[in-house]
Amino acid sequence: MKYIILISTLLSFNAFSFNCSYDGQNYLNKITQLLIVSYDNDLAFKKYMKKYHFGGIIGFSKTFSSFPNTNELKKTLQDLENYTSQKLFLTIDHEGGLVQRLKSLKGMSYIPSARLIGEYLKIIEIQDGLVTALDHAKMIGEIMGSELASAGLNWNFAPVADVNYNPQNKVIGKLNRAYSSDTIDVSHYISEIIHGMQDYLIATAKHFPGHGRTANNSHQNASYVYSTYQEIYQNELIPFQAAIANGVQSIMIGHLMYPNIDSKLTSLSTRFINKILLNELNFDGLVVSDDFTMGALGFAMGVPPDEFRQGLYLDKVAEAISQSLKAGMDLIILSKFSSGRQDLNVVEHLCQQLQTDHELRSTLLQKYQKVLHFKKQQLNFPSTSLTTDQLQEHYEFIQSIVDQLVQEFGKSYVQAIEPQVFHYYL
Repeated sequence: MKYIILISTLLSFNAFSFNCSYDGQNYLNKITQLLIVSYDNDLAFKKYMKKYHFGGIIGFSKTFSSFPNTNELKKTLQDLENYTSQKLFLTIDHEGGLVQRLKSLKGMSYIPSARLIGEYLKIIEIQDGLVTALDHAKMIGEIMGSELASAGLNWNFAPVADVNYNPQNKVIGKLNRAYSSDTIDVSHYISEIIHGMQDYLIATAKHFPGHGRTANNSHQNASYVYSTYQEIYQNELIPFQAAIANGVQSIMIGHLMYPNIDSKLTSLSTRFINKILLNELNFDGLVVSDDFTMGALGFAMGVPPDEFRQGLYLDKVAEAISQSLKAGMDLIILSKFSSGRQDLNVVEHLCQQLQTDHELRSTLLQKYQKVLHFKKQQLNFPSTSLTTDQLQEHYEFIQSIVDQLVQEFGKSYVQAIEPQVFHYYL
């Protein structure tokens, strides 16, 4: 079988000619404002953002690690916003442990994994009481939020609200991304981390409705959870309910299969997003997708997941985005496929779809207004710069976390979980 890979580079962006109008209404910016795309640090990308008005960027280690320090990154991101003359969602995955993109930059603390943080907070809770443990959790959120804000970012896709129900889970349990195997502990800890973080930027509870029981990695293929509707209310949803009650501004939807509740992927499911999250849990913040280049979406759209991840089915990507938005999603993360940047190819397919899809047109207008309103009302965080003394205080606090863990469990135990932590603190 012969495949044709659609190749678009920043040099050919001007070649795109969109028919994205219907009945006198131009929908191009209505689409692009709902997409968060991969960041590139060059002039071509700045021009790309200025021309097509994407809603925001997501930065990964490959690009962000090229900056020597947080000050330089902040200047560059501010310049991008000044160049595009619009507020942008400046986003990152900064959980701690393996998932933190800026650990090599001067001005950033290395944050231990959620598992180690959770074990530390449990020690404090047992020794000094829950109130003290929650104060420490809030301080961790403040460290993460203030340092990311000092780097010019305004949205963090953290903390993880998944419960470590399956320690063999390839993407959560084995990577130490969950704070605990206890639902209540996760609820307590993430709520205070969110409190601390949201003084500086948007925090995100993820991966709704819960990735903790899966066996597979949704980046590669379908990930199943066989909980029932009643069971998720007694387990998976409790941390998300706690996050909502404590004012979390965004929730990320995972690409998961809950076949005992809905036959659709959770990120495409009206029942999960609109009915459960928005109506039953009364969440009124931003609903953001996990990355739409992930293999689980290929499975859901009936195409080979590996080929989907390569960008060989961009019409299917667009169809999945359309289904997701109509199901209640507000914003789509669309990073690069393994074949490269395909944002505009996907947008072109969406422009074609809206010609015959009244519901998609109506949804785009509604989501566009919601995103613009949020940017106007909520993206007004004070500019943050940290002094050397403040960064030293952060270092000493995290050092005390590591010391406490070593004292309680021994160095070999901590090292087995996360050897990287000793590069920074021992």
